[in-house]
Amino acid sequence: AMVQPVTCDPPPSKFHGLYHCTNGFQFDSVCQIKCKEEDLQSGHETNVIRCRKDGNWSGSFHLCPEMQGHCSPPKQLSGGLKLQCPDGSGIGAECTILCSEHHTEPILLPANETLQDIQHWMKPPRVKKVVCTGELKWYPCPSLVRCIKGC
Repeated sequence: AMVQPVTCDPPPSKFHGLYHCTNGFQFDSVCQIKCKEEDLQSGHETNVIRCRKDGNWSGSFHLCPEMQGHCSPPKQLSGGLKLQCPDGSGIGAECTILCSEHHTEPILLPANETLQDIQHWMKPPRVKKVVCTGELKWYPCPSLVRCIKGC
């Protein structure tokens, strides 16, 4: 029987774009966020996690002290798209994505595709929320979200 290779889930979305991994999310891969201030103080790398055999990370990331602020309100939202951000727009805040038109649902446009290329039977990735990352960017990128008619 084929043995499924061990992989770990991607770290929480608010860390998207902040870390580098030696081998993606595969077993034994080491992922690290480099903090400017912290390393000087402690002298050792503290923001490091490793993908274990059981498919869990050896620890969890934390935001660096210098990572502060808010994501600016998403611009260029496509028509019919609304964001609800009950937690505001600080790092880690989640906004729910809503389509105002009846029977439409939000999907993520794959890179370099237009809505014309996408049909609902292709099962494009649904997206329910965006998160403000430590880079102060929304992830996934709200300008790539479109509302399409469900099946």
